[in-house]
Amino acid sequence: MQFLGHYYHALEQKGRLAIPALFRKNLGKEPVLTRGLEGCLFLFPQTTWQEVVAAAERKPLTRRASREWVRLLTYNAQRVEFDAQGRILVPDHLRQFAGLTEKVVLAGALNRIEIWQQERYHTYLEKLEGRAEEIAEAIDQTED
Repeated sequence: MQFLGHYYHALEQKGRLAIPALFRKNLGKEPVLTRGLEGCLFLFPQTTWQEVVAAAERKPLTRRASREWVRLLTYNAQRVEFDAQGRILVPDHLRQFAGLTEKVVLAGALNRIEIWQQERYHTYLEKLEGRAEEIAEAIDQTED
């Protein structure tokens, strides 16, 4: 299952966010919403979430970075459900973390959906696009 493309949506005042039908279809019944990286939220299908958890559990508990990663990922994680209109409720603490306001971008990132405040998304994307060649070279070097 892959999530591709991006969609612009409005976050309702009460924190409800419509998820595009194509994304909903691939998310399944109980996706998991959690804090992401670079200031966005991650929305995982339940099966992918289980893989992320299993990978985290394989990391040594004696390593501080492993413990901290688990904490960042799980302390704010929450299963979400779709209402009849295909919306999820984004909890206050996650809205605040990601700086979500009315204008939101849902971006497919292969195994997850990233939820961004629209201005933050565009600012980040501009920086990312400016480093495209550098990133490609760095990834290519790690494959050796």
